[in-house]
Amino acid sequence: MSHEEYESYSGRVECWEASTETANLLREPTGFPHEYSSRRLVVLVHEIGRTRGSRIVSGGSVDIVQRDAEGRRQLVLQADESIYLHPSRDRPAGLYVEVGSDSLPDVVLEVDFSTDVRRGRRGRGGKLADYAAWGLREIWVEVPDTVKSTGRRRPGLTIFLHRGSGYVEAPSSRAFPGWTAAEIHRALNEVEDSPETMAALRRVGRLMAAAEGGYGA
Repeated sequence: MSHEEYESYSGRVECWEASTETANLLREPTGFPHEYSSRRLVVLVHEIGRTRGSRIVSGGSVDIVQRDAEGRRQLVLQADESIYLHPSRDRPAGLYVEVGSDSLPDVVLEVDFSTDVRRGRRGRGGKLADYAAWGLREIWVEVPDTVKSTGRRRPGLTIFLHRGSGYVEAPSSRAFPGWTAAEIHRALNEVEDSPETMAALRRVGRLMAAAEGGYGA
């Protein structure tokens, strides 16, 4: 896919690379299991923000763009959700998240229903490797419970924290202190908020408020 084709394309592109003029198109852009998890996260972090006492917002699947010396797009990645803990301070100045000038999201969610962010492409590392090169601090990779019926990868959520030049797996979030991978996975797959999930959201919100000098709701 050339620069011109990419600029005029109206569908979902998970990744586009100028040097090879290749694009990874999301195979199931409107599939319910894929979309449910990302939309669900927005609701969950909103509740945490209410307890913390300040808003937490999602940038959705905004383009994260790396440009070349001439200002042309060189590499573009789209996350399933991009979370900003301090939107009044850190949100992008323009249409896209510009690597090198804008603050990067505090958390990126990738829903691996029909894709795998760790899988390489044409001699390069996978999407996770590109995130590491850019220094994104925390990546969540969710395999929904509905994958059980398809025979694909085992359901669950993996938290990757940036360390050195790559990522290490962690049992709980750094951005949302004390929120464990198991708790996040359960919350993302619930239809109704369980008492356990609500307790976890409020616990995390209070910890965040305390760390920032607030009191929490």
